[in-house]
Amino acid sequence: MTSYVVGPTDRVAGEVTVPGDKSVSHRAVMFGALAEGRTHVTGVTPAPQCVSSWGCSAPSRSIPS
Repeated sequence: MTSYVVGPTDRVAGEVTVPGDKSVSHRAVMFGALAEGRTHVTGVTPAPQCVSSWGCSAPSRSIPS
């Protein structure tokens, strides 16, 4: 596994690909809710808890299928 240590910064941008599960899906939705601009998340687990998190963090957006 590769790891990186970075110092303080004003902006972070990039792309991460990880296998989808409930924990990762929750985190992706929460980080997207905190981010400025658009966040595109694919592979979100359709578990009821994840769908609920998506609805709470983005009530005006559609739930991913």
